[in-house]
Amino acid sequence: MAAMNNDLSAPDAARLLGVSLPTLYSYVSRGLLASVSNGQSRRKRYPQEEVLRLAARKNDAKRGGQTAVAAMHWGLPVLETRISQILDGRLLYRGCDATALAASATLEAAASLLWDDGAGDYFRQDAPVQQQEMVSAADAPPLARAMLAMALLTTVDIALSLQSGPALMRLLVAALLQTAPSALPLHQQLAQAWNADANQTELLRAALVLLADHELNTSTFAVRCVASTGASLPAALGAGLAALSGDKHGGGSAAVRRMLTQALAAPDAKDAIGAFYKMFAPEFAGFGHPLYPGGDPRAAHLLGILATLSPGYPQLDAILAVCTAAGELLDARPNADLALAAMELAFDWPEGAGMSVFALARSAGWIAHAAEQAASAALIRPRARYIGRHQRDCKYSLDLLRIRSSILRMRTNTSPTPDIPDAAACPLGERSPRLFNLLNLARQNLFRSADAVFTSELGFSGTQVVALFALKGEEGCQLKDLGRALQLKNSAVTGLVARMEENGLIVRGQSALDARAGTLHMSPSGGEVLAAALPLLDSLNAQLKAGFSEEELAVVARFLLHASRLRFAQDQANPQTKAGVRP
Repeated sequence: MAAMNNDLSAPDAARLLGVSLPTLYSYVSRGLLASVSNGQSRRKRYPQEEVLRLAARKNDAKRGGQTAVAAMHWGLPVLETRISQILDGRLLYRGCDATALAASATLEAAASLLWDDGAGDYFRQDAPVQQQEMVSAADAPPLARAMLAMALLTTVDIALSLQSGPALMRLLVAALLQTAPSALPLHQQLAQAWNADANQTELLRAALVLLADHELNTSTFAVRCVASTGASLPAALGAGLAALSGDKHGGGSAAVRRMLTQALAAPDAKDAIGAFYKMFAPEFAGFGHPLYPGGDPRAAHLLGILATLSPGYPQLDAILAVCTAAGELLDARPNADLALAAMELAFDWPEGAGMSVFALARSAGWIAHAAEQAASAALIRPRARYIGRHQRDCKYSLDLLRIRSSILRMRTNTSPTPDIPDAAACPLGERSPRLFNLLNLARQNLFRSADAVFTSELGFSGTQVVALFALKGEEGCQLKDLGRALQLKNSAVTGLVARMEENGLIVRGQSALDARAGTLHMSPSGGEVLAAALPLLDSLNAQLKAGFSEEELAVVARFLLHASRLRFAQDQANPQTKAGVRP
């Protein structure tokens, strides 16, 4: 029987995990592994699937897998670089403080520092020639134009070298601004396109330097992955732009702009701020940064400059006041996205200007990282830890895929349907309906979906809720009676009752007729859960019946009732099944 239900004995489970029995029991007490009663003795058994999954995790952890998982979420470094570093709340470009560089350096100077420690003067090149195709997307947003430009350049023979960097950055800013490529300093190109005065031009210069690189952020990691394959530099930059387009990366300044606009227009700015941040995580909309517990130095530098400029710009005071109020309400320090949005709004730059500044600035770092990765000649190819099922009925999976494909073909076929036999109308084409398979699929899908609903809405599994319905009809029943009602084996119902008792849904009693027999009773908490489940069940039934007429539902109900009572002729003729023994 153990082999059939895939449960393992304690010694077998411990042997598979390579641990002692006491350690195995500690896994259960810590919630790392489930155990079930076998229904005939007090010995516990352990689901083979869970044991195999835990063994895989243990083996992976020995090789550093758990550390790698943690590293993917603001954790330990996963590769080496000489380009930039975040240390003690400071951003360093090859050991130079980025905020100190922002006092006077240009993006070109910062790029040269990031690329080869300032050994080469790459930007003495003439302006590149722009392909005609790059000016054909006039109505597209700036970032989309930039992505198109890089995509078109992937077909051009551009080596993955630092010599290609200046031309690509100048083509990038031309695509962002819809201007012709120029050899002017990059911050001046932005200033001319947006009619920025001298103060704003200096602020743009500082912002570009501060945002030129930021260690191994999401877009930079994407760039390094693509560069590691031997792809061209435009292809690597295109990957960076694609990652930057996400709301959780480059989209932060756009989110902050919406917050500022709403707060400035609202009768009560604090109410508007509070309502906004109920919908958006602060770290993706201007406040807080995991790598800067004491505050983002880039934001502090830019907002400090903005504060000195406020007398000359009427709206700037109000914008900075909203920024301060939001920080106090969230008890969080601003990040660079807040500064970009404040600049964009205060100086009436085009919507999305903050994203353009970010993309142009970060391209300098992307080029540095792409070149560094290419020089290492190493392919970035991490491994994934599989946590799915170890065994699966492949025939069932193929049947399910075939049914879904057939249904999709039916939905997409808009041509008139000719008169065809009823059998051909089923999702399986011209074959007769495979009712066993369809019933099995329907049962599994409905139970899985209902279980998710009950777990989400009530905090208890669908099986526990169904058990409460069964207890309502058989109050004071015994364990075996509940198992019969739910069609569960002894081991399964024992585990279910134990969980329900632990959750306070049921209480145990003693039979008045047999002192050796225990009885099950619904607790007051169980009654409350059952009452809450009733409207949910009504909703599920309504969804199940949607799209069918009463006549169709009557036929379905008659068929299901017939199926629930049917005993096949072969079953009736089998003497073993007559005696209640299943082979």
